[in-house]
Amino acid sequence: MNLTSLEIEILQLHNNLNVRPTVETARRIGNLLSEARAQLGHGKYLPWVSRLGISRQTASAYTQIAKADIENDQSSGHLSIDGVLKRIRAGRRIERAERAAELSAEAADSPLDPAIICGDSLKWLGQQADNSVPFFVTDPPYGLGTTFDNWTDPDNPKDYWKWLEPFWNEMARVVQPGGSIVMWQAYHHLAFLQTWIPKAQIIASCFTIRGVRQWEPIVRWVRPGRKSFIGFGGWNDWMNASAWYRGESGEFHSVHPCPKALNDCREVVRRYTLKGKLVVDPFAGIGTIPLACQLEGRDYVGIDRSATYCGIARKRLSEAKKPAAAE
Repeated sequence: MNLTSLEIEILQLHNNLNVRPTVETARRIGNLLSEARAQLGHGKYLPWVSRLGISRQTASAYTQIAKADIENDQSSGHLSIDGVLKRIRAGRRIERAERAAELSAEAADSPLDPAIICGDSLKWLGQQADNSVPFFVTDPPYGLGTTFDNWTDPDNPKDYWKWLEPFWNEMARVVQPGGSIVMWQAYHHLAFLQTWIPKAQIIASCFTIRGVRQWEPIVRWVRPGRKSFIGFGGWNDWMNASAWYRGESGEFHSVHPCPKALNDCREVVRRYTLKGKLVVDPFAGIGTIPLACQLEGRDYVGIDRSATYCGIARKRLSEAKKPAAAE
């Protein structure tokens, strides 16, 4: 059908739809619009639709209805366009929930009880089977020469990666295909991240501490071999730690040089792990990521070499209110 014929039929159907809206008519308009788009191409299609007097949103609604599997039965035949779109969206929500349930079933269940382990996380990782952990979320030292309870991390990129790489390699071996490693890093190392961790993605950027914008990237790497358990959330700018630092800095900054904000850790855990599945943090520190896991309904194992930090982590976890069973 040529564009002139398409234009005439679309306008007739569109005008009649305002009088007698039916799913079948909307579907027909959507199919005609799709045919016009195929002829015009993306750059010319939207101006052409606008010239017809059809808004971009309405044209999109028509094409969505054309693609959707909605029967023109007695209950749906005279729905408004909004009503039909609500059915489409409801169906998509159900599909997403079903797919999430399928992914959750494919992610490995943990044979481990939630725990804070005081010891060498590299040794612990070496004892785990291949492909046995669905998620790692961790905040290692940044390679800035910072002292953590009588241990100081390397203060230059070369020595830092020489120290961190064995941990990374073990996590990459242990994580399940489709699972992921989410790791805080320092902006000082941005130039090296793609060399150190090929195909890693930055999933968060800036946040606020004491009123000052800080650059602290969080990277995410998905183990190849199957589709990711979690869709890529994209570049975000949702982190704001200032309220947490005001509230808890006196308690935790006296014992740990850079504790993470609980609300930020909960956001990462909520977005990039699955409820009921295991999350391992090999650099648990004072337990903020394990605590975020507990509050978000995830299993956790947190490991740290400092007995002081592990004691604080266990105390925080025991004192925190666990999520209700119905959640």
